[in-house]
Amino acid sequence: MVIRLTKSAGEPGNVGEVCLQHKASDEIRDTSIDADPTGRSKRLGTEIDLIIGYEEFRNVEMKLALGYFIPGKALRKADNAFFAGAEIEWGF
Repeated sequence: MVIRLTKSAGEPGNVGEVCLQHKASDEIRDTSIDADPTGRSKRLGTEIDLIIGYEEFRNVEMKLALGYFIPGKALRKADNAFFAGAEIEWGF
């Protein structure tokens, strides 16, 4: 379950979200997360995103995404994580 604090993920202007497990578990299935949950809390952590989109030309769209993840009680031994990415989409 994900609680969105602003617009849905991927839309320009997205600010952050709180990430929760459905129930507390000591594993996370079907993800590329390396950290192991404690199994004592559902709170995986808080993610803060900044996504900026720019569309100057009709067929070209550009996006810049920055993200920062702060582990919650379920991921006690995990480190904070940072993400940066850029995307250019050209339609014809």
